[in-house]
Amino acid sequence: LLSPSETWRSDQRLVFAEENQQVLIWAVGDDDPSDDPTVWQGQPQPGGSVGWYSEEMPVTEFMVERWTWVATQRV
Repeated sequence: LLSPSETWRSDQRLVFAEENQQVLIWAVGDDDPSDDPTVWQGQPQPGGSVGWYSEEMPVTEFMVERWTWVATQRV
C-alpha cells in the first residue's frame, strides 16, 4: 500500500498499491465517481505500457481480502 505522496497516475488511473516485487500494481479509475470505486490490477508490459484487468470488487472489499490474505500466510 502506497502512502499518499507515493501514489502516481497511469492511463487515467490512480495507482495506490504495488506488489513487493513490482510485478503488479493496483489502481482506481480517475473517472469512477463512486464512493467505493472498482479496483484495477495492472501488469506492466514491455515498452512501458500497462495491461489493466478489473478485480471486479470495490476498494473496501479489496482491502479486506488483501489484509485477510496477509494475516493468514505462514512464513
